[in-house]
Amino acid sequence: MRIELPAGVTQLVLPTPWLVGPVNAYILHGDPLTLVDTGPAMPEARAALVNGLAAQGLKPSDIELLVLTHQHPDHIGQAAWLVEQSGATVAAYHGLAGELADVPAMWARIGEFTAALMTRHGMPVHECAQLEANNLRDQRYGGGSFRIDLGLADGQVLVAGGRRLTVHHRPGHSPSDIVLLDELDGLLVAGDHLLAKISSNPLSHPALGARDSVAASAEDRRARPLLDYISSLTSTRRLGAQLVLPGHGPVFGEPGALIENRIRLHRTRADEIRQALAAGPRTARQLVEVLWDGLSDEVLWLGVAEVIAHLDLLLDEGRIRMETVDGLTRSWAAQAERAVA
Repeated sequence: MRIELPAGVTQLVLPTPWLVGPVNAYILHGDPLTLVDTGPAMPEARAALVNGLAAQGLKPSDIELLVLTHQHPDHIGQAAWLVEQSGATVAAYHGLAGELADVPAMWARIGEFTAALMTRHGMPVHECAQLEANNLRDQRYGGGSFRIDLGLADGQVLVAGGRRLTVHHRPGHSPSDIVLLDELDGLLVAGDHLLAKISSNPLSHPALGARDSVAASAEDRRARPLLDYISSLTSTRRLGAQLVLPGHGPVFGEPGALIENRIRLHRTRADEIRQALAAGPRTARQLVEVLWDGLSDEVLWLGVAEVIAHLDLLLDEGRIRMETVDGLTRSWAAQAERAVA
């Protein structure tokens, strides 16, 4: 059943070059006139954005406030261009200020970090070379550099599109994810934190503000995105949202059951990995074959990242052991597991 958007909110569906498909941007028509997210820096997305605004009697120059839900290129790629057109105030998670001031450098650090992490967890040289090529190709969709005018923090209230939106930091999919809740009607601007049709990838990133991207991939220093994501989901469940505006796919109603299903999915996936490790030590790259059959070069690294995230969960629960020797990390099943709540 199609869910209608509330008055004063318009969804724009913008193309991307990735398998995830289109990305959503939202116009909040009140004061200040607000756009949430921008789509990637590609001609097709720009045309869709301009045409979508025009259908509402608007031009890019009319936008007064640009809100960015997180740092990924399908959400910020056209931000620098839009700011040039409009002079809009830019609001995003405060930890992104240094990153977005030099967007090409941010993509380079993320690419270097990801390559180091994949190598450490068993991705062979030829697959890493393909990953690097894909990353270099994709950086062009990330757009130019720009300044954050309003650095948003957890609990802050942002006036946008005639609404008072409370900011909630929700790391996991990225370290910069935020959701914004209108407590009057339960409208939740969710970005990629909550999606109806697909599960958000818990992705490791270099720490915001980090400049030593390779060292940041060391096992004792990087963030554990799935632990963060499950904690974030649990916090979001308590917000009592009534209508969710996601970064991809259709809008949807009360997210409580969806959140429970997402957490259950991650627990089931972790159990499958733990069972596979009972046969002996494996790298994350080897464990990809346990969960998926024949991933394409385009998404193979996402599979490895997903396994790494679930290994973090199992390690935190005392269900596996992990060791890095000569730059290669392997995991194996613990003989005695701690009880998991």
